[in-house]
Amino acid sequence: MNDENSINLINSCIANIESCNGIQVELDNIYNEFINVIHNEMNDKLDKKIKIMNSVNNKKRRFKKRWWTDELTVKWNQVCLAEKQYLHCTKVNSNTYLRQIYVSKRKEFDKLAQQSKRQYWHICQEELVNLNKNDPRQFWRKIGNIGIGNDRQSKIPNEMLRSDESVTNNMDDVLQI
Repeated sequence: MNDENSINLINSCIANIESCNGIQVELDNIYNEFINVIHNEMNDKLDKKIKIMNSVNNKKRRFKKRWWTDELTVKWNQVCLAEKQYLHCTKVNSNTYLRQIYVSKRKEFDKLAQQSKRQYWHICQEELVNLNKNDPRQFWRKIGNIGIGNDRQSKIPNEMLRSDESVTNNMDDVLQI
């Protein structure tokens, strides 16, 4: 509630309280205005939980898949709803239309899921490249978490010995060897 609009709305509520005659109906109306200001501010600034279909709790879907987003949850819910409508439709004319809607929603979801996966893996790769340049120790720790390296070793050097017995830190040469 740091922005100017919220402060002005609260100040106007305070001014209305000061100027009212103490009539209960007026106080109730001013209080309802204040509640609306607070609710609008919370809706604008706070994250909302997304309701998951066919679930008892409201946990994020696919929490072990790091690329899964809330937008994917919304799309998945739309796909499930469209599928349910399509499967439970008994009218022949509506059935083909509902199937088209279901297929289009499924395509949208698949496209967004692939895009999210690609973005996640691209970010992971960029992070590894940046760690390799800045902090080789953290780079090998991260590789160790993937399962390629060993986290218990103190330091794995990012260098190699050339045939002329000179040492190089060029990452392309190191990776080729």
